[in-house]
Amino acid sequence: MTFPFQQVAVVRSPVRTPREMPGSGVPALIAVDPRFEAALEGVERSSHLIVIGCFHEASASPNADVGRRHPRTVPCGAFGSRCPDRPSPVALTVVRLVGREGLALRVEHLDLVDGTPVLDLKPYVPGWDGVFAARRRRNGGRVDGHLPIP
Repeated sequence: MTFPFQQVAVVRSPVRTPREMPGSGVPALIAVDPRFEAALEGVERSSHLIVIGCFHEASASPNADVGRRHPRTVPCGAFGSRCPDRPSPVALTVVRLVGREGLALRVEHLDLVDGTPVLDLKPYVPGWDGVFAARRRRNGGRVDGHLPIP
């Protein structure tokens, strides 16, 4: 099955490889294709954006167990991790919008490397997108926020 994705922008970042990317991301620029200038109308109303991209340098694997192994954590598969090596190389991240300069969006905390194709941009809406009771177990036991997962 094929899907009709279209690149709408490209990431301009000081980070060139996935290994160099800090977990919290970096300040970067999202350069929007001129064909989509009208789609940027109103983007400044949002303090944060959801960026959907393509891990163009990741190794796509049909296996769901390709997640990264870290010495301090328990092994997990791609669906249980934020590893860029995934069965489908879809990137999803939330960034703070610092400002817009024409077709350029200045953002913070972007964890995508230079040259990453951007497939879509959406406003982050706290009432819809924020899950404030969400929890995640760390290292197979303790839960972030110290609340048990039922």
